[in-house]
Amino acid sequence: MATVYEVKHAGLGSTHALKVLASELSSNAEVLKRFLAEGRIQAQLKHPNVVAVTEIVTSPVAGLVMEYVEGGTLADWLSVNGRAKTKEEVLELFLPVLEAVGEAHRHGVVHRDLKPENVILGRNARGRPWPRVTDFGIARVAAEGSRLTRTGARMGTLHYMSPEQVQGAEAADARSDIFSLGAILYELVTGQRAFEGKSDLQVLKAIDEGRVRPVRELTPEVDAAVARCIERALRVAPEARFQSCAEFESSLMSRAEPPPQITSLKATPSARGGRKLAWVLTASVSLLLAGAIGWVFGQPVGSGAERPVLMVSIAGGGSVGSFKLDATEVTVAAYGACVKAGKCTEPKTGGNCNWRQGGKEQHPINCVDWMQADAYCKAQGKRLPDQAEWQFAASNGGRTQFPWGDSSPDATRAKWNSSDGTAPVGSFPAGATQSGIQDLSGNVSEWMANDYGGGKEVRGGVWDDVREEYLRASFRFRLDPSRRLDYYGFRCAQ
Repeated sequence: MATVYEVKHAGLGSTHALKVLASELSSNAEVLKRFLAEGRIQAQLKHPNVVAVTEIVTSPVAGLVMEYVEGGTLADWLSVNGRAKTKEEVLELFLPVLEAVGEAHRHGVVHRDLKPENVILGRNARGRPWPRVTDFGIARVAAEGSRLTRTGARMGTLHYMSPEQVQGAEAADARSDIFSLGAILYELVTGQRAFEGKSDLQVLKAIDEGRVRPVRELTPEVDAAVARCIERALRVAPEARFQSCAEFESSLMSRAEPPPQITSLKATPSARGGRKLAWVLTASVSLLLAGAIGWVFGQPVGSGAERPVLMVSIAGGGSVGSFKLDATEVTVAAYGACVKAGKCTEPKTGGNCNWRQGGKEQHPINCVDWMQADAYCKAQGKRLPDQAEWQFAASNGGRTQFPWGDSSPDATRAKWNSSDGTAPVGSFPAGATQSGIQDLSGNVSEWMANDYGGGKEVRGGVWDDVREEYLRASFRFRLDPSRRLDYYGFRCAQ
């Protein structure tokens, strides 16, 4: 359906990949139109694990100009290594793929041709695998072209098709991708395809009937959560599978132990704040603190553009020890003071980056990489939070799905589902946790201290998220620590 060539830019001399639509499809005006439309959509996907489309060409051939990623595919890796040997290796290779597909789904793009051959394994700055998903939209375009459901057109992706694709259902949605992701994960864990047969017809029948050998029969030592996730993702009925990539990821990262419970909460301003505020409370009166913190945010505390930094102290439980967390994300003004003191470096500018944007001193600093966030926190005598602390705070000790409770997000609780960038920190007191911590969902996602899937972990939804699962306390994803994007900021812990 398409051929990929390595090409060089005549003026810049830079290397790119050029994917050219097959000539027999280029002559179909409708298929050509949809192919180019999918290219434009993929060009808008801002995710480090999606191969970027940088340009569209229509003459002398129809094609998509993409970034060139040097490396083999996940299929090549499996042919050499057989399978992933540890859960850490499974997560390093699979989670970035899951997150990339989830990002596409957020933008209404369903891949429909997920397979190991469509995952390129590049290398990040530390030499670790950097999975990148490619070929978005081609299967969707092909499914709508003429006479493209013949047996030959299915060869090569047959083993990763969902039952609804096998049946030729035109309404196959994002849950069809979930099934294909389950088939990829099965192969990554066991070294064997989930659906096999002596003929294509037998494979199709196995998929349609859901006949798959249990993972633990092939790999008894596989992590229980991973085995459960595979079984659910490969269910025949779409409504019985995970309904989103975020739900898939949350289950994949789940643990058997119960969530820790909040025993007590205490909020105090940091030493730099100079304001004497302190509350000690139990969970039964914690809403009073949320209201009090909201009142503090509403006052013009301090002098000048940089306001005192309020921290919330949390007595943990279970495996989470006591810690403190900034009540809001670090602001442009606060980060600017660190730059002025010579302890921090300047963020990236332009687009929706808040640095050097007039009137955004109290917006969260964004467009900083992990190293810059880490350096700022250390300059304040603090550190970046780890994922366990952040989730403990955002879920009120494991008791709620969102920082404010279990009800769905709306415009009063978080900065989300918007297109105009960030809001000043503390603008949504109704979305605070029971301990008064604000903006843990929405506005900007936040860098964590810990590694995750070959990169650094990022938590919390962002200002343009449109799916509520991305604002859940349990949602997390991986980002290359060198990336400086307008979606990402941070807060500090102690």
